[in-house]
Amino acid sequence: MAYILGVDIGTSGTKTVLFSEDGTPVASALYDYP
Repeated sequence: MAYILGVDIGTSGTKTVLFSEDGTPVASALYDYP
């Protein structure tokens, strides 16, 4: 099974979402910058 990782590196934090092949979100994470 393949996955797609989306990453958004912004000015206040970094967000990531892991999607399965059919587009279903599997996991997500958010890290705010100090």
